[in-house]
Amino acid sequence: MHGKRMSSIFGCCLTLIAQNVMAETCLRPPDDEVIENILAVYLEAQPTTIISGESGVWAEVPLVRYASVDDFQREFPDCCTVLQSGPEGWMPDSTLADRLDFGGSVRIAHDLRTIREGQAVSKSMADMYVPIDRCGRLITKKVWPW
Repeated sequence: MHGKRMSSIFGCCLTLIAQNVMAETCLRPPDDEVIENILAVYLEAQPTTIISGESGVWAEVPLVRYASVDDFQREFPDCCTVLQSGPEGWMPDSTLADRLDFGGSVRIAHDLRTIREGQAVSKSMADMYVPIDRCGRLITKKVWPW
């Protein structure tokens, strides 16, 4: 009896969360606008340095920072794609409400560039999947790659 009541309460809570998430109506902007909005947050959150282990020596190395979304897109014109999901069933590691509102992801692929002796040098490829909701907004920073 106790187990039945608990599952009923749990089911009721799930229903309320789902109804609340689905109650919000929105008009998802075009993909270009979604990408620009997500890139703005991505660039703001990007660290100024990374830890590099070249030649067996670990050190903090400065990263190239971009002044604006336009600068970044000029450098990497094919960097971003809005996807209906993420790589192979990937889902954001966030709240149940966020998972119910999951609307896909923005894939951001670009060279991670470090600064060596005043020159920008390609370091490695960054391939990030940023979760968005049904309205094309960032879901949570908890899954942020940085």
